[in-house]
Amino acid sequence: CFMRKNVINYLPDLVEASFNNDNNSLEAVILSIIRLLAKEDDTKKVAEVLSKLLSKHQAGLYDQKLTRFNQENNDFEGIEAYVYRKRPVKTLDDLILNRDTLNHIDDIIISYRNRKKLDDLGIKLSQKIILNGNPGTGKSSIGEALAYELELDFLLVNVPTLFSSYLGDSGKTITSLFKSLSSKKAVIVFDEFDSIAVSRSSRNDVGEMRRIVNSVLTSLDAWEGEGLIIATTNDKENLDSAVWRRFDEKIDISLPDKQNRLKLWDKYSKNQLTRDELLILTNLSDGFSPAEIEIYSQQGLRLKVIKGKNPFLTILTQLTFPKLEVDQKQFIVQHLKENYPNLTTRDIGELMNISKSSVQRYLKELTKDG
Repeated sequence: CFMRKNVINYLPDLVEASFNNDNNSLEAVILSIIRLLAKEDDTKKVAEVLSKLLSKHQAGLYDQKLTRFNQENNDFEGIEAYVYRKRPVKTLDDLILNRDTLNHIDDIIISYRNRKKLDDLGIKLSQKIILNGNPGTGKSSIGEALAYELELDFLLVNVPTLFSSYLGDSGKTITSLFKSLSSKKAVIVFDEFDSIAVSRSSRNDVGEMRRIVNSVLTSLDAWEGEGLIIATTNDKENLDSAVWRRFDEKIDISLPDKQNRLKLWDKYSKNQLTRDELLILTNLSDGFSPAEIEIYSQQGLRLKVIKGKNPFLTILTQLTFPKLEVDQKQFIVQHLKENYPNLTTRDIGELMNISKSSVQRYLKELTKDG
């Protein structure tokens, strides 16, 4: 089918990026493949798996620079081999989030900084926070920014890998993990928390899963650590309701709106795009996550440096054009024709996934209007 043909066309780029250790190109190609696979019902599951792998990569869980605790701390061994320390570099100012989310994060920071005052008044500090949102919406980055702002260590727990290794003894593993982390003055991010806190009424429920969830409940209730627990999920509907209630703060991280998409394209393109180009990409990227916008922008900048390619055209060739209003198509056609005279009507049609005759018609209509 047409979709599979398009995916196959990406394979040479995927192999080349992998052999050249070109992370930006690799992420961009994988992202394009994910978007193609997600369009078909029979390949949506594969798209979800790839999306989770890419999300882990972006969170730093495959980063060689991360430090495993058991390599440098004698009190960490066994299960703590799946706990990583990362030096926080992202600040709150680096994140582009909607106003409601920013207010939540600000409240958490202010509360933690005033924890002694709250404790003296017998007011409970919000230390257990769960973030729900699509992959790439910045959940792990929020944890990193909290660690930076509060001058705490930043720890990442690779939950799925941990529990696939200890299947059969996961209840005990949960208890040991929380106990060992309770003494750490850190922001502790539990990646893909839904993998250990799935609803106990799930169709795939087995006795092992019930024991895991019960251990999670007990561990969350008993938590008296100095740091913050940040659990991330993109599947809160399947999260056990009792686990959900154990968190002090529950924050939904939405995809960026039009205004924030414009800010993200501007930020990640490093002033290499015109105002019209920013507006075009903003309209074409409805439903994109911040991570996706960053990946495509980085690819555009990279190819400008090493091959002299135009960043806007590079980004445009990687995007799948959504259904647009006629005036939006006309605007893009006009921009391409006026600013890139070397592009033929056929080139523009292929770029926008419309026919050559449609391009010619739009240009004629614009001439008439002019």
